Amino acid sequence: ALGQHLSYLLDPDHSLTPQQAMSASYADRYQPVTQDIVNFGYRRDSVWLRADVQNSSRKQSQWLVGVLYPQIDLLDFFVLDKHGQLLQQTAGDNRPFSLRPVAHRHFYFKLTLPPGQNTTVYLRARSAGTLLLPVSITTPQQWQASDHNEQIFIGIYAGTLLAMLLYNLLLYFSLRERTYLYYVLYIACLGLAQATFYGVAGEYLWPR
Repeated sequence: ALGQHLSYLLDPDHSLTPQQAMSASYADRYQPVTQDIVNFGYRRDSVWLRADVQNSSRKQSQWLVGVLYPQIDLLDFFVLDKHGQLLQQTAGDNRPFSLRPVAHRHFYFKLTLPPGQNTTVYLRARSAGTLLLPVSITTPQQWQASDHNEQIFIGIYAGTLLAMLLYNLLLYFSLRERTYLYYVLYIACLGLAQATFYGVAGEYLWPR
């Protein structure tokens, strides 16, 4: 996690352009983050995050910058390429799933940074709910390995809930006891709530 390697800038009226937020005149206005996981609570401001990234590896040039909280409404990633051109990637729970640079329940942005080079990346976040921003950087290979394990856990959890739902549904049809029907509804609501919170529903059930 980048955590305390980040600095932040608040934009209460959502008026800052990327050029302004990334300019030298605003550089001193950023405040250091003092938490491992950035949490602004229920704040309606747009929040800009800045991180200086250096590639100290010998071969790796492709990276993924992730925000591992799927409930952020609007999220934008900015970086300057080697020619000084502004590159932008967009994501967010209130945007079409197809716009995400990486088709995943969390938000991942692609960063090309050759070995030995450094750059500064910027994130702009805005949400009507909790503005929780656990930012990380990883390689595609590390991400695939980690995501594989998470998918196995999610599959086991979802399969367990589905088995419980079907078992109690069969008991309801066999015994006609309303208690089993209520339990089926409880399991269904619990499963949907968990799927929505962890971003699985937005990826598979109702992608925008």
